[in-house]
Amino acid sequence: MSVVFTIYSAERQLGKTLLGINLGVSLLNETQKSVILVEVNDPAEGIPAWKMLKCSSANAIGTEPFSAEMFEQYIQHHSSQLSLLSLDANIFQQPELAQNVLDILLVLLRERYEFILFDISAYFPFITDELIDATAIFLVMVSSFDYEIPISIIGHRNYRVIISGGEQAIKESKHVAYGKEYVLPHDALTIEAFRQSAVPYVIQLPYRQLSQTVSRLARDIGEKRFGMALTGGAALGLSQVGILEVLERNRIAFDMMTGASFGALIGGAYAAGIELERIKQHIITWAQSCRPISNYSIHRFFRKEFFLDSGLQMLCATLLGNTYFDDLRIPLHVVAIDTRTGTSVVFKEGRVADAVKASMLIPGLFVPFKQSERHLIDGSVIYPTPVYPLKQMGANITIAVMVTPTPAESQAYVRQKVSSRQTSDQKARYQNYALVAATFDSLMERLIDSPAAPELAQRVAPDVFILPDMMGISWRDFHRAPVLIERGARATEAAIPQIEKLRWG
Repeated sequence: MSVVFTIYSAERQLGKTLLGINLGVSLLNETQKSVILVEVNDPAEGIPAWKMLKCSSANAIGTEPFSAEMFEQYIQHHSSQLSLLSLDANIFQQPELAQNVLDILLVLLRERYEFILFDISAYFPFITDELIDATAIFLVMVSSFDYEIPISIIGHRNYRVIISGGEQAIKESKHVAYGKEYVLPHDALTIEAFRQSAVPYVIQLPYRQLSQTVSRLARDIGEKRFGMALTGGAALGLSQVGILEVLERNRIAFDMMTGASFGALIGGAYAAGIELERIKQHIITWAQSCRPISNYSIHRFFRKEFFLDSGLQMLCATLLGNTYFDDLRIPLHVVAIDTRTGTSVVFKEGRVADAVKASMLIPGLFVPFKQSERHLIDGSVIYPTPVYPLKQMGANITIAVMVTPTPAESQAYVRQKVSSRQTSDQKARYQNYALVAATFDSLMERLIDSPAAPELAQRVAPDVFILPDMMGISWRDFHRAPVLIERGARATEAAIPQIEKLRWG
């Protein structure tokens, strides 16, 4: 079944056609479905799509009689596999002719294409009115959050607002409602590279913020909303840097993320738009400066001073600075637990560093992070993989990392009689199980008088689990960051075929 989308703007020079081209190509890449861009614009509005893509001169459908037999001769095919169709603006000066052409076109287009993207002009109100019923989603391009959208479109059941106002729009974007509004960053270099080469920027420069925003919009309207759930595990959580490296190398991007503990720190930095190589270098430098935590010094880790003495607080400040959730390029929710009730607390506003700090604190090890009347601790106690909050954000394809055992597995393991003669691998395994069991037991002790119980029923399995091999590595081994990152990368390479199947399925 084909789906019709319409790009509309009452303002000129916002880059509507530029968006239409790149959105169409991104829809192709993200969904592997056929896409056609139908251009209905006044020549005074700017350069047409066929000229931007350096196609041969457009054979536009005009005022002459039009029939189904003539349809194919008007279609142009770009090397990106995007199809183009131009309509002469003059036909929309004659409502009866325009109605006839539009009726025939919609039938023919729906037979041949899965996504039909109309790029229309506000100066032809007739076509806007006619497309209201046929359009699944209106994409309204404006220069400011203050711009008034036509009532007929607001009354439509589904629309997105795309703000293309440069730096001013970015400054005004503090109140963006994810899923409804998209802010296109000003990126003259990326746009110029496209104009010079005729290679759409979502192909040529896929990791520029502009390209990622358009790709996120494509996945949204194509109903492919990828979500990534990052987890804790102390040192084991460092493996997630390698996981993100492989996903990025395979051009698998996310529309939303959740994080707990170390996953919240890594996810926060990544969602803020910091280059992954820079995140990696900061984490390796910090981790290798940490001395191995021996049995004799472990009492330091059991106190809040570790957060300060180890430089972990400085690492948070370096990666996150004074970043607020509204500043993030990728929507992120951070999960913590209220020690008084056992209920989850999901951060989605305020300073990201505060949310990360709350999500890192472990009961019995750190003093809980106090926020108002709540005392917050590590969210991975309840959500070893925070997939449930990811689903609540709207993700319909979810990937999650698991580096630690569940509380039930850990409790069962540590209750077994353990031989005093353990190999180094067995010792590391025991330490990992013991940390999870002690953390969960400590939380349950705090809840002894609480009428609420932890929300264990809200655990949701992801579509894809990434399970790095942690054999021989303990949660204490921060200094082994390069090994952990490599293991995360190796596990992700094994999961890529499953992710690609979901991506194109």
